[in-house]
Amino acid sequence: RDLHSFPTRRSSDLYSFRFDTGHTPVISSVTGNRFESQRAADVLSRQIANPVELVSTVRTLRAAGVEVFDEINGTTLTSLIKGIG
Repeated sequence: RDLHSFPTRRSSDLYSFRFDTGHTPVISSVTGNRFESQRAADVLSRQIANPVELVSTVRTLRAAGVEVFDEINGTTLTSLIKGIG
């Protein structure tokens, strides 16, 4: 298999699904902004092959009133989050 084409092939599958707006707001870790269901396939495709925008995501969550971040099985993200203003 050609591993370099894997993200593109897998992400193209996302366009066959319909994404509805959920009842709980979701922040995309690839854009750092609120997840919009009408752009779901595009955003999720980018998430497969792009780095996480941790700073933007944390700032958006804090602006929305989130004060507690839980990390399962580690402390790296918790340490990074403490340093984000």
